Amino acid sequence: MDSFKFDDVQKDLFSALLSQSYDIETEEEDLPFETGDSFGVIEEEDRRILLHRESHFGGSFPVMLEYYERGDARGIHDEISLSRIAFLADVEKRLGRDIAPLILSGADAEKIAWSKKMYGDIQKTAQDNPQASLYSTLILHEEEELQFTDKELMMLAQKPSILIMLASSDEFRDELAPGYGKAPFEAIRLIGRLKIKDAKEPLLRLLSIAEGEEEEELLIALSSLGDELLEQACSFLSSKPLTPFHEKMALLLLQFLPDPRVAVCAAKLLLDKEIQSSPLAKWLQLAIAE
Repeated sequence: MDSFKFDDVQKDLFSALLSQSYDIETEEEDLPFETGDSFGVIEEEDRRILLHRESHFGGSFPVMLEYYERGDARGIHDEISLSRIAFLADVEKRLGRDIAPLILSGADAEKIAWSKKMYGDIQKTAQDNPQASLYSTLILHEEEELQFTDKELMMLAQKPSILIMLASSDEFRDELAPGYGKAPFEAIRLIGRLKIKDAKEPLLRLLSIAEGEEEEELLIALSSLGDELLEQACSFLSSKPLTPFHEKMALLLLQFLPDPRVAVCAAKLLLDKEIQSSPLAKWLQLAIAE
């Protein structure tokens, strides 16, 4: 082939490369090859890898591979495997052209553009503004555990509304957003550390829909906002009808252990027969046992 154009033959090669599992050290002449007109079924992991590569790693497989080889880096996605990144990097090398346009849709391209714009806006805003630079660090850091000096914490506390907005942001929960979707968690932790009481209602709203790691972070942050939350949890648990949010408030109540008021509250609630037969009972019994 005199000139390398992505013609029908190369489409077939692309399809074969993506649909086969093979050792990436295989010589080029040994590649599987079939004729056909389509690219075959694209794995969702392949799409995610390319979305992350374009959004977070400057479109570079070598940069992404080096990052994932660290094993414990903050931005490693649980559903992306190092072996599959290496596989796609090898596919791209063999084809001699960028495979992102062949896998990603127009909507994916728009999402990548959105991500890149967010990165650019954050970096531009942080350039000449020390306080904005702290928020940039909060979002973009690669540390296992982010640390701020006392002076920096004081500066962050001056604008609690920004932390509250970041904690509540759906955009920054997106895995393609700067910070790999983890920036709201960092904001929630910082709200708890700074004991920002104005965040109580926003955090409770988030708790009502949160699951897993985010739920745990919210419970810790809310429990750090003071005794008012203990009293509010106890009061809410006595309300009817019982809802799924009652269980979350029971978990919040447990955060205040070993405060003796927790056991007193739990004991009173367990006198209610409806509560005795509800999922709440196990958490309230745990409060008394502790």
